[in-house]
Amino acid sequence: MRTKGNLARHEWIGLEARVEASADPSQAEASGRVVDETLRTVTLERRDGREVKVPKRGTRMAFALPSGERQSLDLGALEFRPWDRVKRAKGRAPR
Repeated sequence: MRTKGNLARHEWIGLEARVEASADPSQAEASGRVVDETLRTVTLERRDGREVKVPKRGTRMAFALPSGERQSLDLGALEFRPWDRVKRAKGRAPR
């Protein structure tokens, strides 16, 4: 189960997310459902069906958990491949 405490090391695909802060001004306030994650990007599907790729470096993103809570993460600190992130993010405290 995804919680605020384990989100950094858990699967993000399917969660609703919103960019809170980004080094790229064109990414500010981008939001949607996470449909893909790579080493350096997270892809969000917007409500209109279009996809937007958000770079992890320099981005803070808030995720909506199934419980209704929101958790904010600094994606730059989690710049790993998804399968490596679940192992390597171990012990990182959520923000």
